[in-house]
Amino acid sequence: MGSSLSRLMQKDALILFLDSHGIAYELFEHEAVFTVESSEHLHSRIGGAHSKNLFLRDKNKQFFLVSVPSNKRVDLKKLSKELGKGGLSFGSAEALEEKLKLFPGGVTPLGLLNDLGLEVTFVLDKDFTAHERVNFHPLSNDQTVSLLLADFLKVMDLLRHQPHIMSIPGLDVVAPV
Repeated sequence: MGSSLSRLMQKDALILFLDSHGIAYELFEHEAVFTVESSEHLHSRIGGAHSKNLFLRDKNKQFFLVSVPSNKRVDLKKLSKELGKGGLSFGSAEALEEKLKLFPGGVTPLGLLNDLGLEVTFVLDKDFTAHERVNFHPLSNDQTVSLLLADFLKVMDLLRHQPHIMSIPGLDVVAPV
């Protein structure tokens, strides 16, 4: 119960942050989704680019939040090389909770609201820049917040987490025979 209440308070703090800075958004309620696959049915109801968000760390324990379009599979080896960071791997649930107050299945760049020490580097796939609207969880995976890309970038600027925008390498997906 405590963690649910904590997440509710965080979500409310995010909404207050958006409202107090005049950021326009649409908020959609839905059942909790923990994977991209379980959220695909929402895409027709909520327009814009949908995201897959990865909490990663390198071998030096530097943390990254990487956002890509929901249909992209990230090549971590190539991304490590392009970022000049060795050995990118998934960060632990404990580190995710400690750094961003988030949980596996609920990773969102809006969680950078909780990174007051600026310990997490935000990397945004360039593919998002082709979309007018972007969609992320508002610190709770039973809702989606939809923002104009320009407003999302303004939010990241206000949070002092300007994204490193780059073409994130994807894995080639081979269709089954």
